Amino acid sequence: MSDSLFATPFTPDTAPPGLSVRRRWWVAPALLATFAAAAALLQPDFPQMTYEYGRFIRDLGQDPNLLLPKQASIAIRPLFAVLLVLFALFAAGSWKRRLRLGAMSLGLYVTLTILADVALARLSAVGGPSPFMAYGNVIAGLIGIFVVAVAVFANARLPRDVRVHRELPLRWTPLVLLLLSVAISVAAAYGIEHYYGGYIHQHLDNLPLLGGTGSGVVAFFIVLPVALCLLGGAAGRLRRGPTPGPYPSVAFIVPARDEALMIGETIMAIADAAAAYPGEVEAIVVENGSSDETAAVVRDAFGCCPLLDSHLFECPPLGKSRALNVGLARSRAEIIVRIDADTLVSPDLLVKAMPHFWDAEVGGVGVLPLPRENNGWIAHMRAIETYYGAAFKRVAQNVADCVTVLPGATVAYRRSILIQLGGFAEGVNGEDADITVRVGRLGYRIVADWRVRTYTDVPRNLSQLREQRMRWSRGLYHMIGRNRSAISMGQGLRGIWMLPWASFMMFRKLMLVPFAIAAVAMIATEPSTLPLHEIAAAGAIVIGVQLVQMVAVVLFYRRPGLVMVLPSYLVFRLIVTYYALETLLTLAFEPAEEAPAVQRPLLSLVPTSPEPATAEAQPLAIPINSEA
Repeated sequence: MSDSLFATPFTPDTAPPGLSVRRRWWVAPALLATFAAAAALLQPDFPQMTYEYGRFIRDLGQDPNLLLPKQASIAIRPLFAVLLVLFALFAAGSWKRRLRLGAMSLGLYVTLTILADVALARLSAVGGPSPFMAYGNVIAGLIGIFVVAVAVFANARLPRDVRVHRELPLRWTPLVLLLLSVAISVAAAYGIEHYYGGYIHQHLDNLPLLGGTGSGVVAFFIVLPVALCLLGGAAGRLRRGPTPGPYPSVAFIVPARDEALMIGETIMAIADAAAAYPGEVEAIVVENGSSDETAAVVRDAFGCCPLLDSHLFECPPLGKSRALNVGLARSRAEIIVRIDADTLVSPDLLVKAMPHFWDAEVGGVGVLPLPRENNGWIAHMRAIETYYGAAFKRVAQNVADCVTVLPGATVAYRRSILIQLGGFAEGVNGEDADITVRVGRLGYRIVADWRVRTYTDVPRNLSQLREQRMRWSRGLYHMIGRNRSAISMGQGLRGIWMLPWASFMMFRKLMLVPFAIAAVAMIATEPSTLPLHEIAAAGAIVIGVQLVQMVAVVLFYRRPGLVMVLPSYLVFRLIVTYYALETLLTLAFEPAEEAPAVQRPLLSLVPTSPEPATAEAQPLAIPINSEA
């Protein structure tokens, strides 16, 4: 792929037409440069802004005794306001739509921030923290992230909503465990701030990545997933396992396009897993428009595995989801394992993963997809991400039954559920996250088992990393867009809590690059007046919490070598966050009638009635045009 993604035509696996627009490479750099210049120009006025704003909050709160601390600063507030305006200016859409976006985001941010500062000012009168120090700055930053998320999802053109009605009864255990975890986290946050806050503020407040960690808000975010994991482990030991039954039949579906270099090893690994499994196994490879020798390599690999029930089909090059749906329609197995063509499964994959399906309430099972290679900087960074995201955060989500994505590198689902839901979504990115959420919305449990491991290919250079991360970022927008009704329908913790939370966390990460560049600009122009508290607070919000947790996670999984390269994770996070920012600037901020229609999915997920508010998922009905 070209180094400039925007210079290449859009395909279903990169940017679905109508949902994204083509932007030139300079759009994101121009936004960042403008924001950095604005921060440098505003920096000399921060002290006066702080004084005037402090008086305004004092008068508004009718608190004549409100005093500004010696090191008080409000720099994060005007910086966030400027960033909201610039984002609206550089967004993809007509001037009318961008004006609406800017007015909404700026108005909401100013209103919520003033209300929060007045509340904190009143609390400070009785011994609470000042709204203009680390605690108040963290709150102002979190409000800004919330506002960006609300403004984007309220104005961007996203896939139409798909309504899925719950079938299984609601389970109360996940809610109880979540509430217990929240209570533990609140108590721990209070204890940290009350007993150790002074020490932390004295020693860490001026550190760019750890400032603000003494505040209760940041401490709560650090403790909550840990509490969930611990409670989940305790509950798992007390819970009775499912009654063992017959091993279900399994079908591996491998979509393959231009995968001649790796798919042979993938098939061999599947054959090893099938040989160790007591149930029936078939392997289905769906070649969809390769320009290399993928089909020939598949035939040769199948020939080397005579005991494997294998099939090769071909379909038009209409994206990975089309290939998956063709394989789904041809399979008759009880369990579908979708696997990427560059992934090696472990021999014990099926033996360890399939027993989860003895529980009739389990609809999907995911694994831990580690990098195939242990050398190279990107591979090390990806390993840290995997341990942190899949072996820590997703394990915590498991406890509350609110996992939002089982990565498509290797994941298993009941075939009957996939058929009922209409198969994998076409014409969008993030079909793996979308199907995970929809299976969960039916009421089935989603299990992410960190003990079952596969090994998948990782990007080898920044160009490949850019293509991957922009596709992943679009996938999250599309998944949330297609499952908005899970929130309004109150479909479990996944809809009520996790989808809004995933959106919030996505935009929290997006703030890293703009504020990092703004900090550099302020240091270069006026280091003597640099608002260290503001930068420290911003650093704690966007990356500090993760770094604290990552150290503990990689040590828990006995990978101390990753701790040595962890400092460079900040550089990696800056790079991938920049790619996510580029993706955000390609979202179409246009009403539906002004933008091209999304490619109609093969599975008729969108009904033909004019302009429906939502789409009901329909049973799978694929007219297969493939060749054996």
